Amino acid sequence: MAGRQFIPLAQGDVDLEAKLDEGGRFYNCSRPHGARNGQTPYEALRDKLQ
Repeated sequence: MAGRQFIPLAQGDVDLEAKLDEGGRFYNCSRPHGARNGQTPYEALRDKLQ
């Protein structure tokens, strides 16, 4: 695959599980999504359940 670079996910003493949890929280609770009209998935679910 010409032109692609692959970066290792974990180097040294990185806690991969903690990094994945952090990324999931950011994606679901902090990052607005265009498909959700600018809401996070958490906000969209909360509004739907109210």
